[in-house]
Amino acid sequence: MKNQKPILNVAVPTPQRQLFDYVIPDEFIKSDSTELFIPGCRVLIPFGNRNLIGLIVKISQSTDFDLKKLKPIKALIDKEPLVSKILFDFFIWSANYYHHPIGEALLKVFPGNLRKGLPLPKTTTRCWKIDKSYSSDNTKSVKQLDLLSLLNSVDHKTDEFLKACFGRSTISALAKKGLITEFQKSYTKEKVSFPKALKQNPKLLNDEQATVLSKLSIEKFSCSLIDGVTGSGKTEIYLQFAELILKNQRQVFILVPEINLVQQMEAQFSNRFDLEVLTFHSNMTDNQRLLNWTKAKNGEAHIIVGTRSSVFVPAFNLGLIIIDEEHDQSYKQQEGFRYSARDLAIQRASNDSIPVLLGSATPSLETIQNCIKNKYQHLYIKKRIGLSQPPKWNIIDLKNQSISNGISEFAETKIKETISNGKQALIFINRRGYAPALFCNSCGWVMDCANCDSKLTLHKAKQKLICHHCEFTANVPLKCLACDKDSLVPVGMGTERIEEYLKNIFPTIPVFRVDKDSSKKKDFMENLHRKVNGAEPCIIIGTQMMTKGHDFKNITLVLALDTDTQLFHPDFKNQERLGQLLTQVAGRGGRGQFLGEIYLQTYNSDHPLLEKLVKDNYGSFLQDISSEREVTLMPPFRHLALIRADSTHSDKVINFLKHVRSITNSIQPQNRSINYIGPLPSMLEKRAGRYRYLFQIRTKNRSQMHSLLTKLTHQMGTIKIPSSVRWFVDVDPVEL
Repeated sequence: MKNQKPILNVAVPTPQRQLFDYVIPDEFIKSDSTELFIPGCRVLIPFGNRNLIGLIVKISQSTDFDLKKLKPIKALIDKEPLVSKILFDFFIWSANYYHHPIGEALLKVFPGNLRKGLPLPKTTTRCWKIDKSYSSDNTKSVKQLDLLSLLNSVDHKTDEFLKACFGRSTISALAKKGLITEFQKSYTKEKVSFPKALKQNPKLLNDEQATVLSKLSIEKFSCSLIDGVTGSGKTEIYLQFAELILKNQRQVFILVPEINLVQQMEAQFSNRFDLEVLTFHSNMTDNQRLLNWTKAKNGEAHIIVGTRSSVFVPAFNLGLIIIDEEHDQSYKQQEGFRYSARDLAIQRASNDSIPVLLGSATPSLETIQNCIKNKYQHLYIKKRIGLSQPPKWNIIDLKNQSISNGISEFAETKIKETISNGKQALIFINRRGYAPALFCNSCGWVMDCANCDSKLTLHKAKQKLICHHCEFTANVPLKCLACDKDSLVPVGMGTERIEEYLKNIFPTIPVFRVDKDSSKKKDFMENLHRKVNGAEPCIIIGTQMMTKGHDFKNITLVLALDTDTQLFHPDFKNQERLGQLLTQVAGRGGRGQFLGEIYLQTYNSDHPLLEKLVKDNYGSFLQDISSEREVTLMPPFRHLALIRADSTHSDKVINFLKHVRSITNSIQPQNRSINYIGPLPSMLEKRAGRYRYLFQIRTKNRSQMHSLLTKLTHQMGTIKIPSSVRWFVDVDPVEL
């Protein structure tokens, strides 16, 4: 229906895959102020019996609904769009690419405070200056006099600077005496000047590093993979290429896969550049996230270091995106809006015509294929920097070994040799807790999770049994709940059990456990690095948290305890992940002047993939994985999308996905280039009390997949779905 009044097409955070039409209130029309309504602005809208925050996506001159039934918005929150048009269009493109409800996706990419309707914060800086009535006679404290002397020689200094130099108590004392005055300084954008902006000089690059840097261009979009072995100095290339971008008055974004790596990368850039380096991740408060988001938007932050959600942070003048450890599956969001931050970063860089760098010692197969197709530039660094050599790979065949608490006799001997030589050992086991199961020796009973198809993991330190999938927690029973006998024993190994065992063997040697549980302590990683870099003999026991980003010079032994579990896991990407984990953890060894060794404990010493890793390298290993994926028509040789569904009733979710398959087949029957599989149970069929199944869609080209998904999701929106069933689309999944 055509209309003289503009119609606002608003994205609302609901599971419905549509925009909602609203009209502009009469007072705006009467005052001729309709131009205030611009896509990207937030509005307060009536939605059912609630008031919600929505985003204007489009402004139309017509509607499919009765104009008289359309409601006016309640308020226009923003006087101008929150982000630029090109970035807002990128947000919309992202929602459409991953076929996620547009309202949920668009609101999700903004900080929580903006979703609540709060305004952008004023980005002022707290500063101090000398009071006009200043007199040094009013204090005798040396620290206070030094602070006053400094402020007397300059116009002002920031609170952060003075706190770091003199301490909060000194500032407070002078303020109480009225000798210094606080004020808020508004940001004024200043030109970045080099070498003034450098705190430390760049390191001298070796020939391989220099060659890689010379092939990077700041002029236009390009995607370059820096495929460098562990310890090859990829970060120094990041820093020196970032310097070229910063000299051109542009901003740099660095994405890392995990929060515990943010601090390390932030330190690298803060130590090099005397510029504003800010972080962005989920452990920050809502207020701090919004403040840093706003500073990046205004150009106050020159460098942003963050996790996957940072791909949506606005920028004043973005010039470079760096994706460190590009292979890491943590870049793929696994709940809600299931986007890949790595893939979106590449798309955003393409939109902005800027370079993007991917860095890894173990690139993903998808990235390697894009290099083979010449979509990405493939740059190699095959040698470590300095005198350090790559670690020597070895296999411990467990069929010929006695084992105690998961550690073979040979491995225990190697640990003792390492400690006696004054060096450090890293024990890798990708399983936290004390033991993965509590077992009854009398009747065979095992304590399962009440909500999942999984066993409860024993956490001895907490004296709890915990499900690692849904966080269900139970007390440790004194007797078997099936036969009432006192015969419960922990079965299997976790980081806690290995820690306990090694502390008994090495009572005078520091043993550090690094996992999700231990790292919750404040400043854990910072303290760990300080202690380990003290170079005294020690043993580190760690999960995958220890596989990347850590530079310990005195580790010469790496021991991987549980190689076989992932070797035979049925998920299509698991063997690739195993190769990445083992190669990365091996890279923690021998980073100083002493040669490192890695030993893989396995019952399958003649497995061809393990032989490839040990005798050849990760690249050769990946070629075998690639050949298998090509034969089985799995990514990256086919494009994969999943319709995932779950319900409290398994029959309902199976029947629902059967119906989905029927609809899919009616839209596009299977042929040589399009293939359907399912419904199939997910790898963990029951989780948090819900049965989980999936329907696979595999296509030869990407346009086929998106065309099919667009038609399918539209038709699914018209069918009646049982209230207990939830469904969503997972494009380019990293697990089944």
